[in-house]
Amino acid sequence: MSKVVLITGCSSGIGLATAVFLSKKGSRVYASVRDFGKKDNLVAAAEKENASVEILQLDVTDDESVTNAVEQVIAKEGRIDVLINNAGYGLMGPAETVTIEQAKDEFEVNFFGLLRVTQAVLPCMRKQKSGHIINVSSIAGIKAMPTSDLYNASKFAVEGLTEAMAPTMALAGIRMSLIEPGPVATQFNKGSMKVGERMKGVELYKKVTEKMIANRNKRFRDAQKPEEIAALINEAVTAEKPHLRYQTSDWVRNAAGEKLKELTGDQLVKFYVDMLK
Repeated sequence: MSKVVLITGCSSGIGLATAVFLSKKGSRVYASVRDFGKKDNLVAAAEKENASVEILQLDVTDDESVTNAVEQVIAKEGRIDVLINNAGYGLMGPAETVTIEQAKDEFEVNFFGLLRVTQAVLPCMRKQKSGHIINVSSIAGIKAMPTSDLYNASKFAVEGLTEAMAPTMALAGIRMSLIEPGPVATQFNKGSMKVGERMKGVELYKKVTEKMIANRNKRFRDAQKPEEIAALINEAVTAEKPHLRYQTSDWVRNAAGEKLKELTGDQLVKFYVDMLK
């Protein structure tokens, strides 16, 4: 029987690629977009690949929007087998340069939005005594990088929430997974990135931000394609016993392993200090 999958953040990038890929692999996909007027890329991609994708309007920051979308899926299918929390955006800037409103907005989408959709889906999954919640995290949720302070914090929160939920949810027949990409060639790097509003006037922040942007741009030359991430997500969706964590590349696995081996964190700090001098 085909799995019923609800995905957030499907107007571009990983969400779009995953919606199309899972549909082609036999899942019954409900792909959501915040702005229904921006569904054209998803429609075109699905048509090009002859993929059947149901498109929903879902704003993860709006309770009513989330409830309506989840209820639509349940009304049509009677169940939700998989939730993929993918919606999110980046916020660049050292902590002092980010306004509290910017910080709240970042967490509202990347963390509370994810939590909001999860809470809406869980009653259905508990009732059916099965389900799989897949949260798209990042290397930034494992290994924090300077000048993306609030983005890192939001992804660390996603990691902590998912890890904490996993044992309890397993008792209800519900699995929890994290997808941990490194650089991915999407609009996230090109357009879905906001900058701290108070970046001007502090030479230290200007200097380190410029160096981190140069470093990030270098890493993005070897960025994975969204379709690679989609294929890994499909592995998690179809696994009999899915893992808690899935790193999407050797680079991410190595970075995660290095951090776990060095328990004081001193080497990580020194690495970035030397880079930013």
